[in-house]
Amino acid sequence: LCEYSPLIFAFYGKIIISYDKDIRVGCRIGLLAQLLLEKLESSSSVRIETSMHTKFVNHWKQPLSLSLERRISGYQEGLKIGNLYGAFYNITLYGMEYFYSGLSLPPLVDDVKRFLDQMGSYNFTRPMFLNLPLYQTALNLTGQSDNVLGMFTAKTSEYYHQKYKWDGIIGLEIWWSYGMQIAFICDEIEIASAYADNLKRVGEKTCMLERVLYFEQVRAFFYALIAIDQYRKTGKQKFFHEADKYKLSIEECIKGGSFNLLHKLQILEAEFNSVNKPNIIEKSLKTLHIGHLKKTPSEKNIVSAKSLQMMYDKAISSSRRTGFLQDVALTALLASKSVEVGDDRYHVAANEALESWGATAVIRCLQVKRSLPKKDSAESDTTPIGQIKGYRATKRFIEGIQKEGSEFLNVDNPFSNGEYFQH
Repeated sequence: LCEYSPLIFAFYGKIIISYDKDIRVGCRIGLLAQLLLEKLESSSSVRIETSMHTKFVNHWKQPLSLSLERRISGYQEGLKIGNLYGAFYNITLYGMEYFYSGLSLPPLVDDVKRFLDQMGSYNFTRPMFLNLPLYQTALNLTGQSDNVLGMFTAKTSEYYHQKYKWDGIIGLEIWWSYGMQIAFICDEIEIASAYADNLKRVGEKTCMLERVLYFEQVRAFFYALIAIDQYRKTGKQKFFHEADKYKLSIEECIKGGSFNLLHKLQILEAEFNSVNKPNIIEKSLKTLHIGHLKKTPSEKNIVSAKSLQMMYDKAISSSRRTGFLQDVALTALLASKSVEVGDDRYHVAANEALESWGATAVIRCLQVKRSLPKKDSAESDTTPIGQIKGYRATKRFIEGIQKEGSEFLNVDNPFSNGEYFQH
């Protein structure tokens, strides 16, 4: 053993997970790297680099929040020895893991703002542009921006982009990723789908190592949810198969020992059952006046409805137990649309989770949407979407997302650079 052993083991662990897909062995090797850091007197540079490589390993077998202290230590050591790249890389990982861990958002807003300004003062614009989407997302969710759906065109984002001369490419994929998640939880599925389409096209160019990062699994989770929603609305089998493909990828991770994805699989299982439950077929037959159906649901359908409710409740419980407040809220919102319980318990549960997470702007957005009368497609041109009002404005917004994506795909792949780290 030598002072570089922790770094070698950390790198080897991520290779095992990335290419052999052996999560258990890779995580054991990654844990060994962390233990060696404590026992060996490795230099600060080795400690920083080891911390950076564990981003591929830590999230599989332990809560994301347990990595935060190591990220801050790596950041502080980087500043101490003048390794600004290592310092800001660790801070980027800190922000991502903090956000996805479900911890309260308001402290993250203050942290990221301070780090952004520090990156700008050192003229490290690349990591700054990679962290800016997270900052804008946190501002949107906590109600500190004009529009919960506004992303790279928001005032704060435009300020940083103009001041530090953003090239329109760095961090664009991260904008899409956070935009997709906000839009979905705000029940703006068309906008979420437009972001997802861009991400999936760019994802084809993502290297194998990037695909084992936690945010990639989160994206697969939202791709599946969007596809299920599209299948529910259209009945087209291609959407069902697409959702199943992404669900299977999450199942494989869980079979390998993933700690932070089990509740997401439970959410997907509930959603799949919500589009397969017998009472959906029954409602369709009633609409078509086919068959002689009883007014009261059959015993089989009652059991199915109860089972579906239990699946959502189990997913909510698992999400809450592991600290993922955003997924508690998301599951409750999904359940409110699929389970008829005769009261507003799921809306209350969603609001409580969003309040605890700090996403008060989402609460207001959803309350406005629920208070609006439902309208058919012919009248939909007056339906507000966040601050983007009208059907035509929504379409222009979505087309703008897709336009950005097509322009982006015409340039050389910016993700081949090893310095590129994503959320």
